[in-house]
Amino acid sequence: MVAPFPPRDAALMGIAADFEACYSAYGEYQDRLEKYWCLRWVAQDEVPKQVFVRHLKEGMSRVELVPLHLPVPELATHPRMTRAEVSIADVDLLQLTAGVRVLHIETPEVPESDASPT
Repeated sequence: MVAPFPPRDAALMGIAADFEACYSAYGEYQDRLEKYWCLRWVAQDEVPKQVFVRHLKEGMSRVELVPLHLPVPELATHPRMTRAEVSIADVDLLQLTAGVRVLHIETPEVPESDASPT
């Protein structure tokens, strides 16, 4: 079976590049749309919303209830998946940002079998 395009065909490479650019643009749009509606959910209450987040990496955390990623610099030094209770306020729907204040950082419990004998 022979491929319909010769190897390194300029037309095929152009089609692939156009597809990648379009796919990337749609992905960025989807991310911004998702973040907008998650922030709308946060902003629907007049008081700051208290939720739990999980630290991912480099100070970024994900809200447990919705697919919203927010920077939480206080968690940057903690291990991945550290859980913290935060207060989200000052939502800016134009910039797609929000102010986050850490209320409590949970410390992982060490199972008794892993604890060192004393």
